[in-house]
Amino acid sequence: MNKLKLGVAREIITPEVGGRLYGYAPDDRSESIIDDLRVTSFYFSEGDTKALMITADVCLIQNELDLEIRSLIEEKYDIPKDCIMLSATHTHTGPCTSGSSGWGDIDREYCDKIFIPKILETVGKAISDSREVTMAVGRGECYAAVNRRHMMYDNRVGLGQNPWGVMDPKMTILTFNDSEGNTYANMIHYAGHGTSAGRNPYVSRDWSGYMTDRLEFFSKGVTAFFNGPEGDIGPRISRGTTVGNPKRVIESDVPGAFVKVKTYNDVAEVGHVAACDALKIYKSIFDFHDVNLKVSSKDINIPLKKLIPLEEAQAIYEKYKGETENTLGMFRSFAERVIEAYENGYEEKEYFTFRQTLIKIGNVVFASFPYELFSEIGLRIAAEFKNVAVLSLSDTNGSCGYFITQEATVRAGYERDVFWYKNFQSYVDDADWHMMTQTVEHIKEIY
Repeated sequence: MNKLKLGVAREIITPEVGGRLYGYAPDDRSESIIDDLRVTSFYFSEGDTKALMITADVCLIQNELDLEIRSLIEEKYDIPKDCIMLSATHTHTGPCTSGSSGWGDIDREYCDKIFIPKILETVGKAISDSREVTMAVGRGECYAAVNRRHMMYDNRVGLGQNPWGVMDPKMTILTFNDSEGNTYANMIHYAGHGTSAGRNPYVSRDWSGYMTDRLEFFSKGVTAFFNGPEGDIGPRISRGTTVGNPKRVIESDVPGAFVKVKTYNDVAEVGHVAACDALKIYKSIFDFHDVNLKVSSKDINIPLKKLIPLEEAQAIYEKYKGETENTLGMFRSFAERVIEAYENGYEEKEYFTFRQTLIKIGNVVFASFPYELFSEIGLRIAAEFKNVAVLSLSDTNGSCGYFITQEATVRAGYERDVFWYKNFQSYVDDADWHMMTQTVEHIKEIY
């Protein structure tokens, strides 16, 4: 009988000071480094079945870059690209690995010099360090995060805290022991934007770095974070926001803390809550056993709306021409692309298709989504399964913007704007139902 093998490796992917940052504005640049960014690779194998899960401390990974990296891994290490999950932790204080209209161009120099080589290096090391492992799973609740779609008095939706909004408090930890019963590695699954550091000129892993460092210090096993449906979820900062204040700093000298010099108070506050809950869950884990490995990939087809009328696109362009930043720049780019589509005789598509990968380890199924997925969608998918834990991964195998619920299309807000205007042929309003049903059917096939 084949036993599950796991190899884990990590490399530093911190950009040089002065590089462009991604997450707030097109030309934000770093002035110093608070803590090093990392990429961690988990290489799984059982007999002829192989799977690779990579998590990198960046905000998002551009579709073309993602496919390039997974293709390079397939070519160099003979791991099919459909058996690879390449995830971003979604820190907003990292390098620009996902250029987009309104948020700045991709930093190709950083990708070629640091990001791609270090990812490939971790994969090679993980394969060479592969060993037989047993696995146990712990689950608990954590309230380091909160729904961030703040409902204002005038019925507008802004970025803040919505304590009555949908939020999945579950934190799941997969722990792998080696043949001597020692912790070899931990995978933490939880959901939340990496915005507790706020818009600042510094490089940081944000709150998830604090959490992973604390668990790694106490467990002695390599620990990494895989972000769940974080689209409408932000860090629960006590001041009532989900974006940190970069001017608030404290001194930190806690054993296992993610930095022992100055760190942001909002980062430490949220990270400490998440770390305490992660440690509590880890200490509850005991039932280690052999598990099997399965991998599946399948196309998911999301229906699209027709192009908006040319006259409407021209009106949007006139309103926002000259805009370059954030959603205003996105509106201008959207209108330009619609106008260009009409001029070039564009043939409308019925669906947007992405390739979904599932990796099943024991009774846990990871499902990839190249979106900032809303929490409710992950909850609806998981609710269809009683004997398996379905862990949806946002920002994995590409970056296609926010994927929202049908309700959010009515409420509007920042995420709705990106959902509608990032692609010049927008998704249908009930796209969440199409996503959920196809993913559920896919999981049933592998389970």
